[in-house]
Amino acid sequence: MFDIMEYFPEKIYRGVMIFAFGGYDGISFNQETCRQVLRYDLASETWDVVGEMPCVRIYPAVVTYGDHIYIIGGANADCSSSMMSPDRGPSNQMFRYTPSSNSWLECPPMNYKRMHLAAAAAFGMILVFGGQDEWENTLNSVEIFDIDANTWKTGASMRIPVYGASAALVGSTIHLSGGITCPDIVNGKYNIVTRVHAYDPYANEWTVQHAMPVRRAFHGGIGVDGQPHVVAGAAPGVNYILTRSDPPHFLAHKDIFAYCGSIDKWKRMAYLKAPRFSYGIAAVGSTIIVAGGYGEKIDEMLDSTEHYDIYTQMVRPGGKMLLQRVAFQMVAFHFYEIVPSQTCPVVCPTVCFDPELGTCLQRTADGYVPL
Repeated sequence: MFDIMEYFPEKIYRGVMIFAFGGYDGISFNQETCRQVLRYDLASETWDVVGEMPCVRIYPAVVTYGDHIYIIGGANADCSSSMMSPDRGPSNQMFRYTPSSNSWLECPPMNYKRMHLAAAAAFGMILVFGGQDEWENTLNSVEIFDIDANTWKTGASMRIPVYGASAALVGSTIHLSGGITCPDIVNGKYNIVTRVHAYDPYANEWTVQHAMPVRRAFHGGIGVDGQPHVVAGAAPGVNYILTRSDPPHFLAHKDIFAYCGSIDKWKRMAYLKAPRFSYGIAAVGSTIIVAGGYGEKIDEMLDSTEHYDIYTQMVRPGGKMLLQRVAFQMVAFHFYEIVPSQTCPVVCPTVCFDPELGTCLQRTADGYVPL
């Protein structure tokens, strides 16, 4: 018998959760903890472990599109030992995670191996920007993954090579902010830039935007309510306690900037409670959620979570992570469920034709029956 319920399903919204992928505790590359998929419940403000990644990834890029989450590039565990080691350096792999079934699928790989890359998803595409390859070269290349075609193609190269930048979808363009360019060390400091460029995926073109008022790398760039925001991150620093022979380092910051179109400039909106960089960031509605990262002190790793509301400009603490975590990424994932409609959303015809039965059906109080 023809079942009208099959023809008019409903997509029911079931809520949103924050997922965290990759990274480590900043001390050891424990395979068990590094592969954990973490979930943050916004209602209870608690973290839990919901799955396991196929492999360890440090400094990956993570985006969500449709019913899936994509984990792109990043480095294998203990990447600091030898960047040229094939089992420890950057990867060109991309994995697709489906939260509804807690399952993984390996997608076609990128053309280049990348860590410290930036990425965004929009209009049926996943776009990746810059990063560092297995030879520690800083990249200016752009790769675009067509989700339906399941293939990669090359996009217009960035104006400058960068790693540690951040990509934010704002309207129909992707804003790439900050990062470290070549040469990566100048006068004993990391060469962190203030530049912001916007990429148009349809025109395949870059345009220069207003530069940030501060230098930032390993920060959180995110678009909320049509506004690009830059949250915390690292600036170049010199620690005078160290000797001149010590390598340069980063200074963690806690300020939150937003680009205000009405005044055509970046404006400092608020401060996080804890300075941080190389942390996770996601947005739900008007709220930006940050967690983990490196802190203000040398070798300080954080497990704290903070919530920032862009309208009230208030920052408040959230639930603590299960462990300290750095060099990871977060995304907000919205859950939907496809269920049979309880009421037909359109006017159902009195008589219709069922191609499977090859006959006309009459609508009755008990449903459709053959004439």
